Amino acid sequence: MGEKIVLSWDSEEEILRSLRILSIFQRLLNMYNPETALNWLHGHNAFIGNQRPIDHIREGKLEEVLSAIQQEEAGGYA
Repeated sequence: MGEKIVLSWDSEEEILRSLRILSIFQRLLNMYNPETALNWLHGHNAFIGNQRPIDHIREGKLEEVLSAIQQEEAGGYA
């Protein structure tokens, strides 16, 4: 049986952050298969200073990750 994900939000800010994270995953899955999307998250990315997107997500730097995705969607390269 699949895993259950339980989300708990104490504030509107946490809800918005969770929605941004879901948006990041959805956009990646629109571009890549699940394995490649995970590799993208854990790989170093030139659009964010050769750092890992997953680390930026953990640090709350979601806009930088979204910007990197937008650049890749547009066919950009760094």
